[in-house]
Amino acid sequence: MLGGTLTFGANQQPNFGVSARFLENNQVDESTLGAGVTYYVATQEIGVDVFAGYIFDSMVFGLGYDLVQSSPVMSLGIADTD
Repeated sequence: MLGGTLTFGANQQPNFGVSARFLENNQVDESTLGAGVTYYVATQEIGVDVFAGYIFDSMVFGLGYDLVQSSPVMSLGIADTD
């Protein structure tokens, strides 16, 4: 999956990043788990996250947690689906 990621949380500013993730499933209309890396544009930092999402026709939406940034994340991206 390639896409965009937004961090959010109570005590921090939202931070946008560009993400690449490995997904354990590529079947349309199914849930998936994944892990990946994100480059945060504004802060020029790298994050590593775990992810749970849902696969649409060629898009993936999901929520996860960035282990480096210690922040929840929301992501939307494209994936090669079956």
